[in-house]
Amino acid sequence: MEWIIGFLILGGLSVLFDTSKSGQTELRREHAATPQSPPPAPSSPPAESLVRKVEPVVRGATVEASGSSSNRGSRSDNRSVEDWDEWLGENWGKAETWESPEFLQARSLLNAKGVTAFWHMTHRDNVRNILDQGILSHSEARKAHKIVDISDASVQQRRTAAEPIFGRCLHDYAPLYVNPRNPMLFRLQDLNNSLCLLEISLDVLRDTGSRDLIYTDGNAASGATNFFSGMEGFDNLPWDVLMAEYWNDKEDGKRKRCAEVLIHPKVAKRHISAIHCYSRQLAQELGGIYGNVRFNPSTFFGG
Repeated sequence: MEWIIGFLILGGLSVLFDTSKSGQTELRREHAATPQSPPPAPSSPPAESLVRKVEPVVRGATVEASGSSSNRGSRSDNRSVEDWDEWLGENWGKAETWESPEFLQARSLLNAKGVTAFWHMTHRDNVRNILDQGILSHSEARKAHKIVDISDASVQQRRTAAEPIFGRCLHDYAPLYVNPRNPMLFRLQDLNNSLCLLEISLDVLRDTGSRDLIYTDGNAASGATNFFSGMEGFDNLPWDVLMAEYWNDKEDGKRKRCAEVLIHPKVAKRHISAIHCYSRQLAQELGGIYGNVRFNPSTFFGG
């Protein structure tokens, strides 16, 4: 009799176990069949965050529009440097451009010293190529086309040396002067009728990478000259000499008056604000190929 009772108990437990297992299976099936609600969509960002500020940067053989560090050094498409220069020249005022506090401070300091532009000195025969390609470095200009060289050959030999900050040859930079009325222009006054002074916007500082900009407190070919990088050091320039009427009565004035801003590897043509000429005839000729040409003999010596 006892074994019959045990058999009945075991049978009952088996039935209960099967029922529980079946119920759990049905619950799982119902759960799987029930459509799940999609996760809530992320909230839309404010409209202001959808506008990405673009800082044009010139680097060697490419010009990149760099909105973030992830695309620095890469070309957005297959446009040439000249195509990018043309596009940026046409669209420069149509996009918001980021101006760093360092640039704003440097521009404010330069303006306070009376500097509203930098300057590049060249022969009239070089102007067409410059308007087409920008102001190339000495090295690149010689590779790209035949140039009329107005520089002092002995000084140019010393510019084959490397500058002390980034180790590049000085010839790998496009040279600009802080003050165009300097010993170089004075030496060339016999060529006044063929000379052009290109006025360069201070925005070139904003649009040049930190490793592509250096400047000096005198002629870059001189062993006594100090070099600076970044935009915080313009106060170190010899402003007493640079802004004086003449340099002869200043200590080391001839060297200091030729303080330079050096841009690697070129100054884009969009930064050329105006062309200044000693000769009225030359101004009229160049006026046919460039919109802002000024007859300005007073900036030259002998004018």
